[in-house]
Amino acid sequence: MQWRKWFSTSLTAVLFASACATVTENGTVPTQPSTPQPPPPPSVDRGSVPPESKPPLSGECDATKAQWTIGERASDELLERARVAAQAGTARFLRPNQIITMEYSSSRLNLDLNEEDVVRGVRCG
Repeated sequence: MQWRKWFSTSLTAVLFASACATVTENGTVPTQPSTPQPPPPPSVDRGSVPPESKPPLSGECDATKAQWTIGERASDELLERARVAAQAGTARFLRPNQIITMEYSSSRLNLDLNEEDVVRGVRCG
């Protein structure tokens, strides 16, 4: 009697496993997915300058060296020129009512914009 119970349990397990397996046209079970999955897209922070274009950090930014941006229209070129002038490690535009991170970074330049994307303030942090 014991062997019947074992045989029945084993047969059930084999049938269940084979029902769950994927079989290809030639009757084999693939070991890897047939179509490779693409890698996830890289995250992009559109308000910061990519790290590969950063000059060596001086430790802190100097917003007084980028005051000339006030009144200028926002652009990628303006952001980079202001970052280099202020000797900042990163720079970002801050638009009205935009959700932003609030941690203080002494090497980050912030250019505050108005509703028309014109710089209205310059500060580090």
